[in-house]
Amino acid sequence: MASRTTNDIETTNPYAGHAECSDLEAEVLWEYAKLAKAIRRVDALARDTAENPNDKLLEDLRVLEKKMGLVLTLFKASVWALITDQEAAEEQRKMEEDRKQRELGERDQNSRNESSRTSGYTGDESF
Repeated sequence: MASRTTNDIETTNPYAGHAECSDLEAEVLWEYAKLAKAIRRVDALARDTAENPNDKLLEDLRVLEKKMGLVLTLFKASVWALITDQEAAEEQRKMEEDRKQRELGERDQNSRNESSRTSGYTGDESF
């Protein structure tokens, strides 16, 4: 078992068929072994990055940060435009309703005036 390479852990379960492990235990141990290998790799990459800063990566991250700032600014501007457009549309709708109400009131008043003229009633007649 010691002669196996670390690459075999990805494809072959070294715990399968072990006399002291059930099939489920062998599968769980194999998953732990694969996880441990992945964690060791992440640790090695993190150490390498910490010890040897990658100037290209830092430059790319700075560019990305600027772009993210621009995206945020554009997003805020878009939200602001939507809000002001909605407010303007609501104000326009209210003005239109007020205009219609005034027109209806004027028509009603005109029709009352017209009906009083055509009926001949002046309001001065006594009984």
